[in-house]
Amino acid sequence: MKSLLRRPRRIGAWRVSALALTALLLAGPRLHAAPQAGFGATNVVDRFASRLVLTSLEGPAGFESNFSGCCIDPISGDLLAVLRGPVLSSYAIQIYAPDGTYRRQILLNDFDDVEAICVYDPASNLYAVVEEARNDIVILPVTTNTTSLAKADGHVIHMGLGGLLNVGIEGLTWDAGRRCFYAVKEWKPAEIYRVTETGTNVDTDILYDAALITNLCTDLSDVHYDATSDHLLLLSHESHRIVETTLDGRVLDTLPVQLVQPEGLTLSAAREELYVIGEPNHYQRFAAHWRVVTEAVPALVPVVLSEPPEPATTTAVQVVSAGAPPLAFAPPDATVHIASGATGAVSFTVLADNTFNPPRDFALALTNAVQASLTDDQIALLRVVDSGRFHWSVDTLPGVGQPFRVTVTAQDTNGATLTGYTGPATLSLTRDALLTRSMLPDTAVLNPTNASNLTTRGLRFRPSVDVVVTHLRYTFGDLAGLWTEAGALLAVVSGPPADGDWEQVALTNPVALTAGSTYRVAASSFQHFPRCYTVPVSLAASFADGSIRNGCETNGVGFPNALSGTAYAVDIRYQVVGRAPGEETPASATAFTAGQWSGWLTITTEMANAILMATAGSGHTGQSPTFDVLPRPVARIDLPPVLQEGAGDLAGAGLVTVAFDPTNARVVDLFSSDTNALVLPASVTVTGGTDSATFDLVVPDNTARARASSTVFVYATATNHAAGTNAVSITDDDFTKGLLLRVSQRAPLNPPL
Repeated sequence: MKSLLRRPRRIGAWRVSALALTALLLAGPRLHAAPQAGFGATNVVDRFASRLVLTSLEGPAGFESNFSGCCIDPISGDLLAVLRGPVLSSYAIQIYAPDGTYRRQILLNDFDDVEAICVYDPASNLYAVVEEARNDIVILPVTTNTTSLAKADGHVIHMGLGGLLNVGIEGLTWDAGRRCFYAVKEWKPAEIYRVTETGTNVDTDILYDAALITNLCTDLSDVHYDATSDHLLLLSHESHRIVETTLDGRVLDTLPVQLVQPEGLTLSAAREELYVIGEPNHYQRFAAHWRVVTEAVPALVPVVLSEPPEPATTTAVQVVSAGAPPLAFAPPDATVHIASGATGAVSFTVLADNTFNPPRDFALALTNAVQASLTDDQIALLRVVDSGRFHWSVDTLPGVGQPFRVTVTAQDTNGATLTGYTGPATLSLTRDALLTRSMLPDTAVLNPTNASNLTTRGLRFRPSVDVVVTHLRYTFGDLAGLWTEAGALLAVVSGPPADGDWEQVALTNPVALTAGSTYRVAASSFQHFPRCYTVPVSLAASFADGSIRNGCETNGVGFPNALSGTAYAVDIRYQVVGRAPGEETPASATAFTAGQWSGWLTITTEMANAILMATAGSGHTGQSPTFDVLPRPVARIDLPPVLQEGAGDLAGAGLVTVAFDPTNARVVDLFSSDTNALVLPASVTVTGGTDSATFDLVVPDNTARARASSTVFVYATATNHAAGTNAVSITDDDFTKGLLLRVSQRAPLNPPL
């Protein structure tokens, strides 16, 4: 087995820092030579949602302590943690939801001192763990049905470092691009290894000299490789710090960790959450907070100096983008010149590309500073959304069960057709669409409470049915946000400052919430506000379509991770989404041509104030104008009002009319109340693409009857139609008067069906 001590090439290209997607500032201020240029954040929470710290992850009895390492399932988003149980030789993998809810456990048999876990091949459900003293890497299959694993079940890679006892391998991560592991040795001395398996050979190298970071980390407890930035994140238990480096050891950033004994870290697949676990069973999550900009709408990002420049100098700093969609800067060279004062700004527009896009994340960074240096606040994280929507046109008011033609068009915010959009879209029907509701009544008594500093406060709630949020409401501050329980930002609005009165701001793109899932809505402000407002807890216990779990809050502007017993006066306005069996067909619009889809829908439920909705996987929505689904149409039957007895066969003398269907044939069943006087065919077929058909009548000669005239009632029935009726007078040719009797105005109540 070879052991090669070599160093990798130096990475020269500038990349977005992975920790910049989680935090850029250490706690507390830093001292710099003035002036310095930055994007103007005053503290961490101006850019990032607050950290979620749980005192414990509550697993099953017997395995409640000694967390070692962790990783994220990139498909489900669940957290996998390795730990030791109460017996020295008992180890397990425990699986938790992102919010810390325990899911299940996998026992590890015949292992010794398991310290770390990482994702190896998610497509094949393969993970890797490492044994500290034996320095063995074991690749194991983990599925939803796995309850226990033995070392013999996996593929073992021996690193060949000798017996390391309790100062051995503490952390492990996989670089899929280079097909190698990175592993860290705890201390005496701390080391960072690269492990490559080629056939039967295993090469274990020193990646770079850990002495490069010993001033920041006195030990190493875990490592995570971020493929997007090509950087390593290193966790130190003793220094309570995460250090981000390049693969040649250049330090890029640091982040303090609050846990007593941090042992494992991992980054989510979307790079928006950073998780840290520690002994005995502690847990911390960092969530990135993004500035939101809208596609095709100019955005302004301020550039701030730590102090004004000298009167005779001009400070200049250039803005560059990383991982961004096409941008147009103003000025075109993206250079900000600050001649006086201490503030400048760069303006840019994300160029539209004629189709819908999901939210996209990118970074702006400052470079090439003249007459200034750069602060730690030199990267701005941005999320671009487009404000496109679907537009509906409905040809005619539909009847129950009757096809009607609609056209769905993908449009940008100015109403222009996005001809590059090819679909698909999910179609649904909103019931009681005009009834938008809120969780808290407008008449609720608002109680002021002092806000001693900049905070974010709101409500944690759970809808019992699927809803679509159309507005955010608040009584304090000038910002409101909507988050998932895991801290993912769904919507943010800014509006007029509120101080004791309800302010309501419409969402550019309504947000769909799922029944049974928990969400958080909260308000805050860019500026200090003197008070916030609450409502009685009893009033906020439930609402028409769900329950309010409790209040939530945090210091600063960001995700309100902390729970509160106070019900803050922040709210949503929403519409209930319901589906009836067979409500509409089809349920999706697949192939759009030049941004449009046209087709036929059928609704089988009578309702008033209905709205059709289209939703794309990118989160874009659009709704039709309100309309009524009319009662079932009548299967109409037309006959001559008077017929002569004995007239015989009358070809095409009858006519049935039903609702139009572009493709499907409809069978209309016919009945006569007196078949001795008038004979009808049992049924007649109306072909697709038409709405009527003729049929033949037979009027026999009934010599046994001696009446001047008789009335025969006829009936027509068809699927999804109300029964139609008519009457005809049959005159008797044995009477000379030829008196025509008036056609009856009333048919029997019960047709012979």
